[in-house]
Amino acid sequence: EPLAASALLQMAGRAGRRGIDERGNVLLCRSAWESAPDAARLLARPADPIESNFCLGYGSALKLRRRRPLSECESLIARSFGAYTARAKTETAVAQLGGVEEERRRLRALLARFDRSSVASYAKLQGRLEAEQRSLSFLRAQEAEAEAEMVETLLGFVNRGTPARTSDGAAAIVADDPP
Repeated sequence: EPLAASALLQMAGRAGRRGIDERGNVLLCRSAWESAPDAARLLARPADPIESNFCLGYGSALKLRRRRPLSECESLIARSFGAYTARAKTETAVAQLGGVEEERRRLRALLARFDRSSVASYAKLQGRLEAEQRSLSFLRAQEAEAEAEMVETLLGFVNRGTPARTSDGAAAIVADDPP
C-alpha cells in the first residue's frame, strides 16, 4: 500500500530537533517497485483532508450537562473541530448554491428570448439529428464490412503478381495464390 501524503508529512515534520535545529532533513528511499517519478509525485501531493471523529454520546453529553451550564455546553460544541468542519462544508455548499442559482438565472434569461414551441421544435430536431448520426455510423460500419467481404471474395480469383490498388489509393501486388 503506498504511503499516504499525511503520513509522509507527519514523518517529515519530526525531522530535526526542536529548539536546536532550524530545519530538518528528510531522506525518502524508494522501493524496488517505485520509480523516481513516483517518489516525486508522493512528495508533491497535498496533505489528506482532516476529518473530525468527534461524536458526543448520550452519556458524555449528560455528564457534561450535569457539570456545566447549558450555554457553556453549547459553546464547547460550537468550538469543536466537528462544528468547524460542518460550518466550512455549509459555507462551501452555500457558495456553490449561489453559483448554481446565478447560472440558472443566466439560462432563464437566455431562454426567455425564445417561445416554448421553438424550443420544443429545436429539441425534437436535435433528437432526430442524433438518431440520423447513429444510423449513418451504423451504415458506414456495414459498408466497410461489405467491402472487406467483397475484397476477400475477389482475391480468390486474382493470381500472384497481379498489380492492385488499395482503397486508400496505394499501389500493391498480390503476393500469394488464392487458396
